[in-house]
Amino acid sequence: MAIRYPLAGRILFESKDDNGLSLRKWEYLHKAEENSSVALLATGERCLTVAMEVLKNVRAEGKDFHVINARFVKPLDLNFLTSLNCKHILTIEDNVQIGGFGSAVNTAVIHAKKSCTVRNFAYKDEFIVQGSVNELQKKYGVDSAEIQAYIEGLI
Repeated sequence: MAIRYPLAGRILFESKDDNGLSLRKWEYLHKAEENSSVALLATGERCLTVAMEVLKNVRAEGKDFHVINARFVKPLDLNFLTSLNCKHILTIEDNVQIGGFGSAVNTAVIHAKKSCTVRNFAYKDEFIVQGSVNELQKKYGVDSAEIQAYIEGLI
């Protein structure tokens, strides 16, 4: 058994929630100034870093979208998810696609009968060769360039 403390007490991004950490609740890291058709749900330090990098690049072009810190994967924050008023929900996770966070979001969206598309950015369910994190993210399309290109095609 191992207990992992990946952040070692570091604060990566300031919470927009004035109430502090709420158990089983997601939060906006960035809420688009105008109603956006895209919401990017990110899990974990690596994915949040990628999401915020994409946001910075897209905003530099005068476009905007929501970034959500889906800090609790199980159970999903269904109230937050079903309240999103977006045409496109994107997920990014440092995990495999099948049976991961994105799969759970897909299922929840179907059950809630939301009329939106869902696109998951995650690793393929196959043997992953060795490499640096950056190399693997690029190879499997979980890097900022791939996600940014996809978002720019939507907005």
